[in-house]
Amino acid sequence: MILPLETNQHIQARDFSIKQHGNQRYGTLPYIVHLQAVVSVLLRFGVHPNNPEDTAILAAAWLHDVIEDTETTKDEVEVAFGKEIATIVFCVTDGKGTSRSERKKEVYQKIITNQKAIQVKLADRIANVEACFLNGHKKFKMYQIEHPTFIDTLAPHTHTVLGKNLIEYLNTLIHFK
Repeated sequence: MILPLETNQHIQARDFSIKQHGNQRYGTLPYIVHLQAVVSVLLRFGVHPNNPEDTAILAAAWLHDVIEDTETTKDEVEVAFGKEIATIVFCVTDGKGTSRSERKKEVYQKIITNQKAIQVKLADRIANVEACFLNGHKKFKMYQIEHPTFIDTLAPHTHTVLGKNLIEYLNTLIHFK
C-alpha cells in the first residue's frame, strides 16, 4: 500500500531529524528514543498518521529539537517541510537566555501563540517525565518545580481537546511520585 503524501511527510521528518541529530544522545540512549517517545505520546492521545490534519503535528514532533540542538535553521525546516511545521518547531525552540528559567520564559511566550506548538511541547514534557520514571533520571524534581509555571502559562491558551487531555495526564504524572 502506498501512503498518501501527507503521511509520508512525517516519515520524512523522522528521517531528517535522525540525520540532523546524528550521534546525539538522550542520556545514554540514541536521541531517536526521545523523538519516538514524543511521537508515541501524541499517538496514544489520538493523533493519527493517516489523518491529514495530524500530519503537521507529527512531523513537528519528530523535528521539535532540530533547531535547538543541531545546526539546522528555521529556514531549512521551512524549505523541507513548509511554513506551518517550521513555525511549530520554532515556537518550541528554547530562547537564548543565560539561565534555564530565562530560556523557558521566552519559549513559553512563543508556544502559546500556536495550538499545535502547545501540543508538541506538552507531549515533549510528558515524554521527558515518563523517561524519568523508566530510566531513573534525576530531572524529575526539576520538572516538578517547573510544573506550576509551565501549566499556568500554557493552560489558559490551550483550546483543543488534545491539549487539555495532555495537560490532565501531565498533571497526573507530576503528582504521581
